[in-house]
Amino acid sequence: MEVLWPYLWSVVPFLCTSITIALFLSPWVTMRQMKAQGGTGGQSWVPNVAMAANCALWTAYGVFQSDIPLIFVNAFGLAASVYYLSVFWSLLQSTPDRREELSKHVTLAVVSVGGFLGALSLLNLENTGFYLGIAGSIFSVLMFGSPLLQMVTVIALKSTSCMSFPLSLMSALCTMSWVAYGFMIADPFVWLPNGIGFVLAALQLSLFVKYPSNSSQVQSSAKQQAMDSLL
Repeated sequence: MEVLWPYLWSVVPFLCTSITIALFLSPWVTMRQMKAQGGTGGQSWVPNVAMAANCALWTAYGVFQSDIPLIFVNAFGLAASVYYLSVFWSLLQSTPDRREELSKHVTLAVVSVGGFLGALSLLNLENTGFYLGIAGSIFSVLMFGSPLLQMVTVIALKSTSCMSFPLSLMSALCTMSWVAYGFMIADPFVWLPNGIGFVLAALQLSLFVKYPSNSSQVQSSAKQQAMDSLL
């Protein structure tokens, strides 16, 4: 094991970085489908808002800890999530009520994360890393669990057509890799929230097994109505 240890220090961070980038790119397929349809198709923007907030906090944590893998992947994820939210914004022109809801969620995320980081910067606390880790852990769990907000719709329609399978699958793979990296660097702020995230991602995948996606027109119409009432 001691012989393999130096190689693991090179391989595991590389895998974490690669898989996390794949996770942040996984909504790209959904965005293309939404653009082709000219509408959101009942997809929720909440996971993307949670992704943006999560990535902003972990980028700050990475800077504080001088952890290059954390900085790189989360800065990339922040940029990707901003793009995904811009796609939602452009496609919600005909539904001002939903656009207003999106604006409220984005504003809440910006004020919460920006205010928190600003307060930490002004207070200049000795244990800043601890507070950043706590906040990042909370938002990591929120990000990985946010697709489950659609569970009520999934069960009601008996279809996962309003959820993104690539996002759920990559969430499971991503959290597993970061749990390994977190144990390697002995950082509970890395392995603990990702361990919880893996459980949440596994629960999402179980929904795809129990309720396969149904793309029929009837289901699509019902899905849109259900999502409009929930968001």
